[in-house]
Amino acid sequence: MLVSWAWLSPLQPCWAQTPSLGSSAPVLMWQYGGCIPGPYCNTGWYSSPVVVDLDGDGQQDVIWGSYDVVALNGANGSLKWRAPSGNRVWPGIAVADLTGNGTLEVIVGRSSDQLTVYDRFGNVVWTQNPFGTGELRTLAVADLESDGRLEILVGRTGSNQTPQLTVFEPNGTVRPGWPVRHSGEPGFGWGLYNENVAVADMNGDGFKQVFSPTTGHADFFRSGLAPGTHTLSIQVIGKNLLSSDFWILIDAFDVIP
Repeated sequence: MLVSWAWLSPLQPCWAQTPSLGSSAPVLMWQYGGCIPGPYCNTGWYSSPVVVDLDGDGQQDVIWGSYDVVALNGANGSLKWRAPSGNRVWPGIAVADLTGNGTLEVIVGRSSDQLTVYDRFGNVVWTQNPFGTGELRTLAVADLESDGRLEILVGRTGSNQTPQLTVFEPNGTVRPGWPVRHSGEPGFGWGLYNENVAVADMNGDGFKQVFSPTTGHADFFRSGLAPGTHTLSIQVIGKNLLSSDFWILIDAFDVIP
């Protein structure tokens, strides 16, 4: 299952917990959550907030980021914790139980090639620089081989740079066989500028496929068949009607440990 907002399977959705009040005009509950006195708020850019009971106290929290990431009391907007940073948060924040211990982690992608995982109290679990340069604008969490362990998928912007998409294990190590695309492979791409990834098991064999369009073409990666395998096939799947460029489908087999 692909998660690019919050891992909510153990919880009721918010709408199921709220009785119907009939039709009425929206009522402002609170504002300026997470802003500094003034109030002064940094630009939210493209990152979407998450609503989830982050610390297991039975109350919904709101987690959002501009540069800092903040966790707010969903009822009144008061600050629960702040994770400061000078790097801009681009993709929607993801929340998931990465370690399988029943508690949630907060996963954040930023500019300056910064990927950070926080615990439910805002403490840094680990930080990585996946590519060495670029803005991380694509972020998702998924169980790639249906083994009950979640992986983190992250992609960057770029100017015909490779690689552009990689996968991290819950402990912050890079998954074998990643990142992709590799230098010298056919095709081109100019980066992942939004939430440019989707994950699905297309043929029911328990291994997920990863779909990742760039500004130039669409990439298709498979999550693996056997230890040590890494094969590549290319086929033209469509034509850009606005130019002479073709969309390219790349099928790569990941390495399974």
